[in-house]
Amino acid sequence: MARPTAYIEPSRHSVFYLRIPKPLRSSFPRPDIRRSLETKCRRQAIATCAPIWILGEFSV
Repeated sequence: MARPTAYIEPSRHSVFYLRIPKPLRSSFPRPDIRRSLETKCRRQAIATCAPIWILGEFSV
């Protein structure tokens, strides 16, 4: 699986989101799930997504 930074993307309002990787999507009811990282700073988004990525804290 790719690095977590490959799954970080900004919204149209510049807030960063973490997308769920394709191999994990089958275990969720919706095909495209994103979790807000609640920051507009890419560096802070990367730091915030690391614990979410490791622990797998994706909520629907």
